[in-house]
Amino acid sequence: MLVEAVSKFLLWVVPVLVYIKYVLKADVLSYLKLKTLIGKGILWGLLGCLIPLVIFCSNVFIHHKPLHLSLSASVWLNVVLLVGLIEEIPFRGLIFQQMQVWWGFWKASLFSSFLFVTIHLPLWIVNGQTSVAVMVSQSISVFVLGLLFSYLFKRSHSLWSCILMHSIYDFVGSIF
Repeated sequence: MLVEAVSKFLLWVVPVLVYIKYVLKADVLSYLKLKTLIGKGILWGLLGCLIPLVIFCSNVFIHHKPLHLSLSASVWLNVVLLVGLIEEIPFRGLIFQQMQVWWGFWKASLFSSFLFVTIHLPLWIVNGQTSVAVMVSQSISVFVLGLLFSYLFKRSHSLWSCILMHSIYDFVGSIF
């Protein structure tokens, strides 16, 4: 459980932090927008959470899907608590922001969302979700989420909005 968390942090977050500090020569927390507008970021993150909550709740009421309320410690740590932080730092915190400077909001949003989908492909394959229909459906969902996260980040000027929404989205997805 901890090995997975530490390895993801070392693989995804540390290179980003090093790049920001030594290549961009910027204050890491300021660049990632983690120390300003925290309240605004949390508010936008909570507002953004309404969308996946409505979708997931409709699965319970319309499709009668059961809830799985007993999550393992590994799921709590690696899926709920850390994945939002670990994935949002490189994708919205660095890639989206850098691309936005060069290409503007929409191209940067599309590019970072496409890359966001590609990092999920190996996980789907490992989990046996290899049918074309499932992979296309999940790719579209993750791509749209990436676009939504980019919009939240632009609107809130805080990476906390993306981290919060991402974590709640994964929590809700874990219990359905």
